[in-house]
This record gives sequence, C-alpha cells and structure tokens, in this order.
Amino acid sequence: MGLTDDLRPVEALYLLNLGKKEDWTNENCLAATIAFLGVNGYIQYEPFRSIAYSVDLDLTDKGRYDAESLRPYEKDCLDGIVMNNSRFILYNTNNLDFDKLLVDKGILRPEQAKLWLLFKYTKYFSTEKYGQALNELDDLKKQTTVSSENSEYLQAMRYAFPSLGLNQEYLEYARKIISNVLLLNATIACPSV
Repeated sequence: MGLTDDLRPVEALYLLNLGKKEDWTNENCLAATIAFLGVNGYIQYEPFRSIAYSVDLDLTDKGRYDAESLRPYEKDCLDGIVMNNSRFILYNTNNLDFDKLLVDKGILRPEQAKLWLLFKYTKYFSTEKYGQALNELDDLKKQTTVSSENSEYLQAMRYAFPSLGLNQEYLEYARKIISNVLLLNATIACPSV
C-alpha cells in the first residue's frame, strides 16, 4: 500500500500545493471535497430547493445514516449542506490543518520554532517520504488522464488535479457556494434601505 492510497482528493491537493504542483484555491479545495462526497454517494444534486442562496445539494440516505467513515471536515460539509449554509461549508473545507495528517503518515515532520523569544509555533519540514508521496500522486495524475476505468476512486481523485481541467460538475457547485458567500457578505455589508 502506498503513502497516498487513503488520501482524499482535497488532502492530495494540499500535498500537491506544498510541492508547488497544483494551486490551492477556495474553488479547488471545495470542489475536491464535494466531489468525494458526491462520487461516493453521500450527496446529490437537488435543484428544486426553493431557499434563497441554496447550495443545490442534498444528502442521500448514505449521507444521512452512514457517515461514520468520513473525516471530520467531510461530516462538517454534510452538516453545512443540511443547514443550507454556504459559509459553513466553505469555512470547514478551506480552513483545515492537513499538516497533522501528513505528519501522521510520516510525510512531514513538525519542529517547534520561536518568534522573538515569546511566541512558539510549529514549522513543518518534508521527510524522505515526501518525495515518494509526490511521485505517487504524479503517477495517479497520469492514471486519471489515460485510464478508461471509471471507478469512484479515480472519478473523485481527478479533483486533486485541477490543472487537468477534466471535471467541471463539482467545480460549478463550488463556484455557486462561493458566490453565495460573497452575496451574503455583500448583503450584510450593504443592507438595503
């Protein structure tokens, strides 16, 4: 089993961003998270929600009753979809600490650092497994472009490589959620008289 076999698309995207191979943006990380949930049957498109600023997504029965195997941020994303709360979805998929996950896998190592002798913070450095993990993700990127296999794993992992531009479906959902957040922020900043 490889180092990256159990990474979710957004986690792989984070690692690729550290290696300067892909861009980490709000759209890309949100699309990668939603793609994993959609391809694996936890959420579905629901265009007829007549709620202002609707996210147009809904939970399936699997998303409602069988979410134990999901990561905490994925469960938070499901909660945000249930609440129809674009801000909650965006915040919980974009403000994550994947460094700890990569430390647990041995890809990064933490080191305490000081700032002006008063403040301590953690810096992360790559290990010898870091290069191996990036090579595995490069191989996976090639596999997603040439493979005719249409497995759930490959469908979801395509979103770890936004530079390929292969899938747009979940990227559109991500754009709508981000647009909702921007509209809500503008409405709060400039309420109508």
